[in-house]
Amino acid sequence: GVDMSALPSRLFHGEQSGEDQSTTTIVVRNEGPVPLTDLHALSSEPDSLLLRPAPPTLDADGALATPNDLAAPRPTALLEPGRALAPGEELAVPVVVRGSRVGAHALCVLFAFRAVDDELERGKGAREYLSTRAVHGVEVYPSLELRYGVRPGRRDDSALVLGLEVRSLSLSLSCLPLMRASY
Repeated sequence: GVDMSALPSRLFHGEQSGEDQSTTTIVVRNEGPVPLTDLHALSSEPDSLLLRPAPPTLDADGALATPNDLAAPRPTALLEPGRALAPGEELAVPVVVRGSRVGAHALCVLFAFRAVDDELERGKGAREYLSTRAVHGVEVYPSLELRYGVRPGRRDDSALVLGLEVRSLSLSLSCLPLMRASY
């Protein structure tokens, strides 16, 4: 079975939960009679649900290093090679949930695994993958409210003046630096 109840159901756009990798987890439980091996997971929305996020790495110059790859993410291995999830055993998988896009989202996770079978272990057949899936709903709300206005400029070098009003819907205003921009 899969328990995704620890995941948040509401986030603001840009907000992230599970950064410390201890509070936000998906629990995978082996409810069958045989051990499970080769357990992998794949998220339907990898920009919103990161499975087993790796800590950021720095290159030789001290800059944040990220892979330069546009390919779809590969399934995440949840068990070390050779390890099995025994019947009744649970595995807590750390995750990060991000409010990447405003709106309602269904975060789907596909779990693929192999069941240990004595006959198959002795080479009497091919071990096939089995799978299960879990879905968790999350609502992402806008974090900023923007209002704008355009009016004629009073100077020859400014034909139009753009006025912006920005209001934070998710943070207290004391957290936000205020800057002035002009063009």
